[in-house]
Amino acid sequence: SGINAEYGDIGQHIFYETPNTHATLKRILHKFTKRLVKMDVGSLLWSEQGAPLLSVLLMLLHRTNNKSLPNLKSVISSSFDKKVTDYKGFEEFGPLPAVLLDSKASFVVQSYIKICCKKELEDLYNEQYKKIVVPLSLHPVANYTVQTLLEHIPSRALAHDMCSKIVPIFEDLMAESITGVVISVTKCCHHHGLTSEFDIIKVLQDAFHVPSDQLHLFFRCIMSLTTHDVLLEKLESYKKPTQSGKPRRDRFEATLAGSLLLQGLFQLGLVGTLEEGICNLSEDHVNYL
Repeated sequence: SGINAEYGDIGQHIFYETPNTHATLKRILHKFTKRLVKMDVGSLLWSEQGAPLLSVLLMLLHRTNNKSLPNLKSVISSSFDKKVTDYKGFEEFGPLPAVLLDSKASFVVQSYIKICCKKELEDLYNEQYKKIVVPLSLHPVANYTVQTLLEHIPSRALAHDMCSKIVPIFEDLMAESITGVVISVTKCCHHHGLTSEFDIIKVLQDAFHVPSDQLHLFFRCIMSLTTHDVLLEKLESYKKPTQSGKPRRDRFEATLAGSLLLQGLFQLGLVGTLEEGICNLSEDHVNYL
């Protein structure tokens, strides 16, 4: 409200349109954050109104190099202390940070990760993610923070450690349609020069149980997110004639998550040598991609 009162209708856009943010805006942000930190900021993390507010405020304070930022970051980082052990389906993994399992609070964490410095990211990974990165990757909400951390992991050593834990569960991620983590791991390996150490294509081939002599069906397995044996059964069923005696049409098998994964592999140039797989895609598959 203070920003809009000062700048009118362009208040919500001025930060992005002005390289050197006006001193008045900085003062407003500082004053607002100072009062906010004195309140129960923790409760805002879990609210539908508070979480977006904190997320945007973190980014604004970071971009303006505001002196109030450390206080707010401290509040966010301390929220990791609250653990839960009875989250349905994840009890076997022990205590997990509640802030990562909540859709609203984890949204703030993603913004927090984006503005952390190298030392803060290293501490965050080693203290909060390292031991539980597998269950967090498989969690329907927490996996988005894993993706963000993969995109901002600061060093090759940490990237190698993180990817080495996630690559072995590619098949489990596929089963849950969590392809975003797979794409983020692939991009992380590409960015940190780890592609030769983690043969993503071979790992995916194994995850979908595709034999080396059946690579022409590899891309279809990815797009449909089904294993090779299941896909073969479907293709065989299509060969059986209908009651009228006419051959069945080869049905179009594809999922959005699988298609996004294949797009990511194409964009990183990791599938250019698999001509068999490309040529086996139908017109429907290509159009969907």
